[in-house]
Amino acid sequence: MSGLWDGMTFWLGSQGWEYLEIGRAWQWLLIVGLLFWFFLVVRNTVPALKRPPIRKLSIMFLIAAFSIPFFYLPAVFVDNTTNYTIVDTWRFWIIHLWVEGFFELFATTMVALTFIELGLVSKQMGLRLIFLDATLIFMGGIIGTGHHWYFSGMTQPNMMLSSCFSALEVVPLVVLCVEAWSFRKTALLGPDQTMAKKFYWPLMFMLGVGFWNFIGAGVLGFLINMPIVSYFEVGTYLTSNHGHAAMFGVFGMLSLALCLMVLRESASDEVWAKAEKWIKCSF
Repeated sequence: MSGLWDGMTFWLGSQGWEYLEIGRAWQWLLIVGLLFWFFLVVRNTVPALKRPPIRKLSIMFLIAAFSIPFFYLPAVFVDNTTNYTIVDTWRFWIIHLWVEGFFELFATTMVALTFIELGLVSKQMGLRLIFLDATLIFMGGIIGTGHHWYFSGMTQPNMMLSSCFSALEVVPLVVLCVEAWSFRKTALLGPDQTMAKKFYWPLMFMLGVGFWNFIGAGVLGFLINMPIVSYFEVGTYLTSNHGHAAMFGVFGMLSLALCLMVLRESASDEVWAKAEKWIKCSF
């Protein structure tokens, strides 16, 4: 009302683009924060680069981590005067591919590295899982992003290919669930169960990553990605349903699992035994 906000809405308020509303200043702060996070990751990963057995895995981990701040940069390619078709192209790059592609790669790499460090799976199996997941996610994800671009002049062949490849994104999620179940069998039924028993609940939360990924991104995502369905529901509650379930499932469960890993490593058996019932209830 006083006119003090004139001209500042775009920077500090809302850009007006659905699912990418935050002001430009907050986007730059997010990028700076993500780059600082990547610096912390590099600083703590450098010692691992000097260990030949896990050097390749460490490099893959750093590439996955760097892709998160780097591939968010398209969010600042557009402003409130850019042509709508260009805006919609890069907006859904962030909404769809940044979250479902590069974050997925990081999550998969993180889970595989954790299992390898605990000695629950071999380095070869972990690397195969990372490369398979990257291939399937990006093969389906980059082309499949186009299933959002109904109002940007997409042709029918493009829509057909995009919807098909988007549907294929459920494949790596199913593979992850199958691999997670095999991890569980390897860990809990194998000859050496010491690490599996010690880190039982952190491992269960990591299995939850695969399960909720399948439900949130797979089932709820598959329900809305067919062209005739998504055309009428894009931006409605079904989209939010899919987005929030997948976001919680992958990154919420992964964050909880990693926090529990640290707590279990730093807590004595007596202290952990007292907290275990509450962790079980939480799970």
